[in-house]
Amino acid sequence: MRWLAGLGLLPIPGPFDELLLLLVAVPLFIFYRRPLAEAWREAGGVDSRTLDAASIQELAQSYTEAWCSRDAARVASHYAPGATIAINGGESAGIEEVAASFIAAFPDITVYLDDLVVGEETVTYRWTFTGTSSETGKWVRIPGFEEWTIGSEGLIATSKGTYDEDEYERQLREGASA
Repeated sequence: MRWLAGLGLLPIPGPFDELLLLLVAVPLFIFYRRPLAEAWREAGGVDSRTLDAASIQELAQSYTEAWCSRDAARVASHYAPGATIAINGGESAGIEEVAASFIAAFPDITVYLDDLVVGEETVTYRWTFTGTSSETGKWVRIPGFEEWTIGSEGLIATSKGTYDEDEYERQLREGASA
């Protein structure tokens, strides 16, 4: 099989080399799919051991508790050094600054872990946060989610947060419905 792959890499005119590579790809896909996927993940810096459900559940629960402690440094401790969060497609920023701004905006912030979905390469952390706006005095209840990639050390490497901005703005003006 290595011999066929080697021939497929030669710059031979016509479809011969592509045909050889396709012939090699079929048995690799059928018989070596899992080891190749694991090797690909490890080469990308994601340790397959970090995505086991128990450790991710523990990380998510601790992360939720950190938000409820209203301590931005404690929230940031769940992220790898240099990790970032981007909210609603905005610029990536350091998590400690983002957490500090939410805690300042909602001094009584409480975060609830609604659901956790552990995928092969990402984790979806669904949450609801409640709190009273320090600016308007209105109580809000906003659901959303974060899509995490987990680094080799088992901490969040990147996070993409999403929530309904229009509903958030409405609740800041009018408060949350009961």
